[in-house]
Formats: sequence, C-alpha cells, structure tokens
Amino acid sequence: MLPPKNKRRVLTLLAVVMSSLLVLVAVPSTAVAEAPPQTPSNLKVEPVESEDSGHVVFSDKPTLGAIATDPDGDALNYTFELLDEASGAVRTFTVEGVPSGQEAETSVTGRIRNPGVFKFRARASDEKDSSNWSAWKQFAVDAPLAPMGLTPQSITKRIDPENPVLSGVVSRPSGRPVTAKFFLYDEARNPIGPRPYGEGVASSSESPRVSMRLPDDVIKEGKTYRWQMQACVQWVCNETLVEQQFTVPVTPPTPTTRTVTLGKDKLSLATGKSAADACSGKACPLNPDTQVHIGGSGTEALISLLKVDMRSLPAGARIVSAKLHLGTPSCAPNCPGDGSVVAHQVRSSLPDNPTGHDLLTSSLPKPVGESPLHDAKIDLGGLANHWQNSPGTATGLALTAKNTPAPVTFGANDVPKEMSITLEYLPASAPGKVSKISARAGDCGALAVWAPPEDLGAHAPAHASPPAERKVVEDYELQVLDFYRNIVRTVRVKNLRTVVTGLHNAKSYKFRVRARSAYGVGEWTESNVFTPAAVPGGMQRYLDGMSQYVLSREGLLEGKYRDAEHAVKANPQGSAFRAALYTDAGHLLATRAYGAAGKAAQISTKVKPADTLVSYSPEEMTVTVRTTLHGTTVYSNGHGTLAEKRVTNKFTRTGDFTFALPASEKSGSSVGGQSSLVQFMAAIGADGHITGSERINAYTTEQAKQLQGLGSGQSFPLDSVGGEKTEAKKRATRLGPIDNYNIGIWAANNAPTEEHEYPQDCTNFISKAIHYGGGAKEIDGDRKSDEAWWQNRRVRVLWHKDSFTWAAVVNHHRHFNGQGRVYWEQSYNEVSVGDTMYWENKGKKILTHASIVSEVTGSDQYGIYYAQHNSPHHDTYKPLWQGLASGSYSKVGFAYVLW
Repeated sequence: MLPPKNKRRVLTLLAVVMSSLLVLVAVPSTAVAEAPPQTPSNLKVEPVESEDSGHVVFSDKPTLGAIATDPDGDALNYTFELLDEASGAVRTFTVEGVPSGQEAETSVTGRIRNPGVFKFRARASDEKDSSNWSAWKQFAVDAPLAPMGLTPQSITKRIDPENPVLSGVVSRPSGRPVTAKFFLYDEARNPIGPRPYGEGVASSSESPRVSMRLPDDVIKEGKTYRWQMQACVQWVCNETLVEQQFTVPVTPPTPTTRTVTLGKDKLSLATGKSAADACSGKACPLNPDTQVHIGGSGTEALISLLKVDMRSLPAGARIVSAKLHLGTPSCAPNCPGDGSVVAHQVRSSLPDNPTGHDLLTSSLPKPVGESPLHDAKIDLGGLANHWQNSPGTATGLALTAKNTPAPVTFGANDVPKEMSITLEYLPASAPGKVSKISARAGDCGALAVWAPPEDLGAHAPAHASPPAERKVVEDYELQVLDFYRNIVRTVRVKNLRTVVTGLHNAKSYKFRVRARSAYGVGEWTESNVFTPAAVPGGMQRYLDGMSQYVLSREGLLEGKYRDAEHAVKANPQGSAFRAALYTDAGHLLATRAYGAAGKAAQISTKVKPADTLVSYSPEEMTVTVRTTLHGTTVYSNGHGTLAEKRVTNKFTRTGDFTFALPASEKSGSSVGGQSSLVQFMAAIGADGHITGSERINAYTTEQAKQLQGLGSGQSFPLDSVGGEKTEAKKRATRLGPIDNYNIGIWAANNAPTEEHEYPQDCTNFISKAIHYGGGAKEIDGDRKSDEAWWQNRRVRVLWHKDSFTWAAVVNHHRHFNGQGRVYWEQSYNEVSVGDTMYWENKGKKILTHASIVSEVTGSDQYGIYYAQHNSPHHDTYKPLWQGLASGSYSKVGFAYVLW
C-alpha cells in the first residue's frame, strides 16, 4: 500500500493526465465539418402514359423529379442537367429551398426534340456543400404534334350543306392515340357553342384523321365560319391551334330530268295466300300471275309479289324518283273508304318454290308506302335504285291490303287506268370535273393526289364482274406538262393518287387530271406549278432509314431484337430512327409478350416498297419518304407445339416517313450532323385534305350520348377458351339466305384491291363484304335512319351519301342488331369465317372499329384472324391477339349475319 504522500502525488499526476486528454479530445471536436447532402435518388419523369410505355413521356415539357436528404435537416437546392442524346447539348434547371427529404420538381421549359431520347441527373446542395451527381435516367418524348390537313377549307362544293363535316389529322411520333378537340366560330370569330365544341380520338398513325359532323341547324347556307383543331394526349395539348375557314355552299338546283314509264309488260307478278295454314293446314304456293290480288282476311288473306324489269331504263341512268301506279282496282267505284294498299320491301331472296307465307315473313315490317285503294300510288323511294343495282337478284315488293275484307284485283285489261311504274332519271353523261388536285415535288419526281369528280355522271353498271368493281369512273388520265405546256408524260390511274418519276430537277411542271368512264371523258383540272429538287446528301440514306425502321419494329415483335437499343445498333441507319423507335418499343415488346403468353407469335415479315418519292422541304427542314409498302407477315398459334398452325397476312401501308434535318444540312451547305425520323403518317393524314372525309369518329357532347358499345349477350370473355356450339347457332346456320363463309372469303380476297372510299374505311368495307360476298340486300329508308342500309344513290355526287348505317360502325351495329339481322356468337367455338367483328373501345365504352373474320385455326383469341380496311391500309389475315394486345379494346362482338 502506498503511503498517503505518494498517493496524493499519483492522484495529482492522474488528474493532470486526464485534464490533458480532455483538452486533446475537445480541441479537434470544434474542427469537424457538417456532412454533405445525400446523392439524390428516386429520379422520375412525368407524365408517363402506362407501364408498357416504359420511360416515355407524352409531353414536350416534362416534369423532372428527385429526392435527397440533408443530415443536418437543412433545406436543399437542386440542380438538374438534361442531356439531349442526339445532339449532346446539356440544359440546366434549378430548384431552391426544398425541405430535406421532400421531392424536388422542375418543368422543362423551351423547345425540346419531339421525338427525342434524353437523360437527366440531379445534384443537391445546402449552403455549405453539394452531393454527388445521381446516375443518369433515360426517357423518350412522344408528345402530340400540331394538327394538319384540316378540311373543309375555303369555299368548296364538297361541303355537305345539310351537315358539314369538320376533319383534320392529329398524331404523335409513336403513332399511338391522340385526341382532337374542335372549336367553332362565326366569321367574326365569336365562339359558337361550348369549348371545345366536340372531340374525338385518332386511334393510331394508320388512322390519324378525326372527323365530326355538325348537328342540324348549326350552320346556314352561304355563311362563312371559322374552326380550329387542337391535338391532345390526356391533359397535355399541343399549344398550336390550327385554324381554317369555310363557306357553306347553297344547295344546287336539281338538274333537268327525263321520264320513262314501264307498263305491266315490264312487271313480274305472283300471288298467294299469306297464312301459314291456308291450304289444308299448310302454306299455299306463291304462283305466277298477271294481276295483283290483295285483300281478304284470315286464311283467305292474299299477298302479291311485284318485280320490275329495269332493262328499259337507259344504261347509266341515275334514278331521281320512282312511283308505282296500280291503276283502277276491281272494287271501283265502291272500294272501302278506309281500305288501302300497303307495300313492303322484301328483305331477302325467297326459297325455291316459295309460298305466300314465305313472302309475308320475308317482308320488312315497316312499309315502304301506303295508299287508298281507289287511287293506289306508292312512292318507291330508293327501292328502284336497289333494283337497278341488282337486276338479277332484286327481291321486289310485297303488296297487301288493310281494312279490305274482300279480295281486290289490280291490273285487269281494259280498265281506265292501267298498272305502271314511272321513273324520273338523269341520262348518263361524262364524269364531272375533278374538284381538286395537289402536287408534291420530290427528287426527280412528284406525287399527285386528287379528289373524285363532284358529279360521277352516271349510275354504276349493274352487271359488273366481280361485283366489287361496280364503278362509274373506270380510271383517271393524268398528264405531266412542262413549262411550255408540252405533254411530258401520260399515265392511267385507278386510284386517287400516284407517284410520277423520271422528271428533271430544277425544271417546272404541272399536273392535269380528268376522269374517264364508259360515257365520256371529264374536263381537265390542273395543279399548281411544282419543281422537283435534289435531296441534300442524296436519297439513299433516307430510303435505307425508312426500310430499316420498318423492319426494326417488326423485329421487336418477332424477337429478333431484345430492345430498341439492340435494334438501333444492329442497323447502319439506326441512329436516324432511334428516338422514334424508343417511343413505341415498350408497346411492341409488350405485344410480343402478350402473344407468347398464349403460345402465339409473329414469325417473320417481308416488305417491298413501291411508288416511292423522296421530297426535301427547305422551309420545314425535313425530308419525307412517301412510299407504299407491300408485304407479308407470318403468324403462328400453338407456337412451338405439335399443334402449331401458321397463317400469312398480306398487307399494304401507304404513307410518309418524315425526317427532321440538322441545321447544317440547309440547301447549299456542307452535309453534316444526323437526320432524325419524326414520324410515320398514313397517306390519309398526308393527303386527306384533298380526298375529303366523312367517316365520323368525333362528336359533340349531345351526339356522344347517342353512342353505344356492345349490349348484353353480344360478347363473351376474350380470354376464354372453347365453349359449346349452341342449338341457337345451329339453327342460325340453317336459317338464312346469306353465304356467311363467302363474306370472309370476299373480305380476304378484296381487301388488297377494293377502293378505300373513306379515309377510315372499316365499316364501308365490311358492308361491301356482307352485301357482295354474302348476298345481304340493301334496305331502303332515310339516310339517317337505323332501319336503312344502302350505298350511295344520290344524283349529285358532291359528297358521300351512303346511309349512316353503311359506313359508320355504331349505326351499322344498331341496324344489324336492331333489325334482327345477326346472331351473336356465344363462344370461340361458335366463331366462324365471315362473322362481323365489332370492337368496343375500353376507355369510352363505344364501338370504334369493325372487321370480318377471315380464318379460324383455334378456339381462343390466338386462333382467330380477320380482314380489314383501316385508313388507306388493309390486312387479309390479322391475328386477333395482336389487336387486343394494346389493351385499347375491352370487348369484341362476333355477329353471324342471318339476312
């Protein structure tokens, strides 16, 4: 034990040591720096449309975001750097005073490339220090572009003075859906109606045109109006509102007509009793006759069939009106005061050896007309046009009596008034003048696009073969004139557009065109002067870029490429279409995965460009490749199994591939930099302002209330398999006179060649397939009525005048369903070739597309193929699963046509 003295010494020494240690520890503590902010994380870019789209935003002013924290809880300032991968340019955006741990957001201002591929990163700082930069986050821009191709414009006779159609093109680089908003004004720019007045959706770059028919009594003949269109994706709209004005034409006077009277010798008559049990408990035969017999009651009630021999009508005559005069009745002058003759259209062909009851049940319930017995006259409306269209298979007219208990006869000899039909018509003449033609100059060539004549001049020939070729205008004669009006080239063209090559750059030319028919040649219409010009740097790289882009998209669907970057690096011109491919690669890969989940696949694609023109615009700083792509795609269901089946689809795509040029490629300067594909636009988008449009897919609020989707029992789960073939379907296949299988065959065979009469031709095409392929009869009635279904019958062809049900999908569905003309398939096992397919949009729950089943190789969505017209494009055997993969459609109804 230490002595007390030593203890005190040790304790004193320890105290000194401890004190020194405390000093040593305390001094450095005052020199330690505060920790810097953490590196930002959770980088995001908005707005993004869906998970399938990947990091693709639909705004050219996207919002960038990031989150960082500060150890000391200080507020943070953020710096965002935005890198344009195509140019290497970097832009900087800052956000100040963001609380620690909260998200910092900044909106990109100014113009950025659309489409474009970008990266951004973020760094956070407080008053003392800065964090490290975050990793780069990549995204692509796919924003709506400014509208184009607005019609009507200026003063044109192709405006329907009753209900003008406003139409324009909206798009974005990916080709995915874009909404068009319409704004209507009077001549002084005072708004008319709500804002927007109406809106509709362009479903893709292959169907980019949006058209809205103005309601009744909104506009007046001879007045001038202005209208605007704006392109939007959800709440993001392009800032450009494109404006046009138009003057509504006054309805032209009816031309001078001629008259022909068809006597009883031109009428074919048959009579029978209409009751099902009139002859010993069975139906009585319908026997040929020389007179019309009607009246009677119960089992003695009579019915007559009247058919007209239209061959006395001059060839090509256009019927203006048709009236049936039954003449003096046998009851005259003491006919029942309230007795009348009732005429019904016969809806379908009668069976062999028909009965009177067959005639009754084959007649439409709504009468064509009704007239008192003592002066029986029936206005046939458009029925005579239908008989003129199909003289060999015309169904005729069923005649019955009302309030006439005793039989009455018409058509006896030696009566004061004989039976006859009076036809008022316009004689056939040469086609009218083509209303408009445009010219687009290219490198050593030009594109000509024109509208059909305002007056076709004649009725289509009735005995054409095949039926799809029943056309008045046989072709168009197009001439190229030089500066001195010498004819440089003459070509004959079936369609409304053509590319002429072999012209000289830097020389001026004009087009002129006229329509030709069996009844003569129309007047010439001339284009503006155009001057072909060389493309800076040559055409080949744009042609290569176009072809490589098309096959890269198909390669993503076919598994040739893992992702967009893989495709870009695998193609020499990949950098030119990198941004455009990035905008849609996510959806293409999602489609591939959708098919793979059901053992279905797109196997291979071959494409051959034709009628190609490359044009340079120094004003827009663009190069545009116009081409028609003819190709085939092989699809497989049961892929990789012993049950695999393959189907080859033939398709055609006509349109423009537009490349934006870097500033260094102005005409006359040295070539440098990299061009960039902006978008593909279907020809209807590029040319539609010339050819016009009336396929309606945009609506006012009130019009939209009339739209509808598929009803109860009109569809089945799309992800189902198999199912039973019901007794109802078995009965349906035995019931009607329609050749349903031939509907599908006709659709597949004629999709490549049948004329696209509307910019969005899907419903018009299926109506033709049902009529020409299946033999379904046209139904007369008011053009706007859902009970009618007929093709253009107007004398003055200043605009399309098909019935709404012929060319608009919602009206078509209402007609065929409402008139009982279809059986709705209840499972995939019931789906058959020739079925009509009605597609219901998922978001709006309305019908937006129609097609025809052309092949069935399996009892699920992966074994159904369809033919369609879509813009100026077509498919012969497109797989259902590819149509469903986008998620745009919630239901598809399959309808078997009965009559």
